[in-house]
Amino acid sequence: MSHTDAYAGARHSRRLALPVTAVVTLVAGLSLSAGAAFAAPGEDEGNHQKPPQLEARVKNVLTVKGRQFKDLNANGRLDTYEDWRKPVSDRVADLVAQMTLEEKAGLMMVDTLNAACDQATQERGTLDPAAAGYVNTQKMHRFIFRNTVTSPDKAVCGGSGGGFAASTSVTPAETVAYMNRMQALSEATRPSERGVGCI
Repeated sequence: MSHTDAYAGARHSRRLALPVTAVVTLVAGLSLSAGAAFAAPGEDEGNHQKPPQLEARVKNVLTVKGRQFKDLNANGRLDTYEDWRKPVSDRVADLVAQMTLEEKAGLMMVDTLNAACDQATQERGTLDPAAAGYVNTQKMHRFIFRNTVTSPDKAVCGGSGGGFAASTSVTPAETVAYMNRMQALSEATRPSERGVGCI
């Protein structure tokens, strides 16, 4: 095999591995944010772990064997990737198998998405108008937050957009409200998009 063939093969392998890496990050992020402990390989589902405390704003919660799980793809049953008791590798394999090519491509994209300010009400920490397009059309779930987080007396309501130079600064409480809005937007994607949250 020539050096060129080997290089092309290595590039192809890296391209295939990227979505899996992104999905591992998402599954781990979702589970860790819920306070879940992962089952060790070979462990049963025996509910011996401390269950995470779930908060569901958009998706329904399933109860299985006395434990609660978010029904992220809204199919009414517990899928492997939704089961915080399962090993991460099993959850990733299940999620990747269910994803479309567009969803996998979206997981590889990252862009800046700052908290905005509603000019009419002066409410800071609102969603930028571009947010819905990023999540619903481009299937993106990874964003860089560049707003300055400061005290209420120093937070300002800036104009829309801004990119690297976010003009709106927010308080810690407004930051939390913004992050919750982004998670709700991401989880509310149609069922075939698996309800994966943002990181």
